[in-house]
Amino acid sequence: MKNFWDKISKNPYYKKIFKDPFTYVTGAVLLSVFQIAIFAVTGSPWGVSGVFANWGAWLYELVGGSVDKWHYFSSTGAQATLNNGIMNHGGSWLNFGIIAGALFLNSGGDLASGNGNILVCAIDESEPRPGMGACDMAFVINIQNGEIKNYTAIYPHGMTHPNASEPAEAQAQGAGSKLLLHDSFWSSNNEESMKLAKEIVEYQTQIPIDAVVAINSKGLDGILAAASPLKVNGSYVNASGIDIIREEQATGGESRGDAVLDIVKAVAESATDPNKKSTMINVAMDQYSKGNIVMTPQGSFVGLLATKGIENILH
Repeated sequence: MKNFWDKISKNPYYKKIFKDPFTYVTGAVLLSVFQIAIFAVTGSPWGVSGVFANWGAWLYELVGGSVDKWHYFSSTGAQATLNNGIMNHGGSWLNFGIIAGALFLNSGGDLASGNGNILVCAIDESEPRPGMGACDMAFVINIQNGEIKNYTAIYPHGMTHPNASEPAEAQAQGAGSKLLLHDSFWSSNNEESMKLAKEIVEYQTQIPIDAVVAINSKGLDGILAAASPLKVNGSYVNASGIDIIREEQATGGESRGDAVLDIVKAVAESATDPNKKSTMINVAMDQYSKGNIVMTPQGSFVGLLATKGIENILH
């Protein structure tokens, strides 16, 4: 049986339909189609919360209570729904499906429980291209129980996709034929770009990736401003991310990867301040809405932030 499920989980159609996140447009279209279908079949719009009142009534009756004289259930329709029972109630079956989907079709691997690998791509938007920009640096962050256990620096130079090709424009500028991690965010389709970056890193490092986060310098500087002043290697600084990195490389003799890690640790320390933490989260959401931070899968990563806290994830 295990071999059967392992085979199913690796099927590309299963992954595309049940595991990989849909785009916003696809999700909106599917929700609209399902809403119309449900209304046509049941005569009622798609609802969720109203069903819980019926569940409460059925539970109350199960232990000997009666809701016949309650105003909420006094109408003929409400009484008919209760008399038909939960197994004949379409709204209940819709909620059962939602609960089952949340439990068994989690698109974020094990991130919901606070375990997994997150690929973080630092994007330089100053390099002109249709998409976010150039991936100048990346990290794989291993999380266990919502806390970082280790970082793996990923240097994009020379890292290529197993079969995807460089854009024609990049090849015309001297790039090779295979897509570089540096150019994985060339396209304006962020979902596709993150998928390509994930595939490159998995292929080159053999590290399985559960989520991808990409942040450009505008997004990073927004969060740094909210966290400032930052204590970097014992000194407090107020500067942009790139300025801090250059200073650390010039005066401390550090690699770019170590300099970025210094910033991450400084931001983590600032996030322990409740006031700064609240401001940082608000700024991060604002930068996300502006497209300076993108992530996939969205649900499980946001859930990880909500349940474990930004300060635990960064520390």
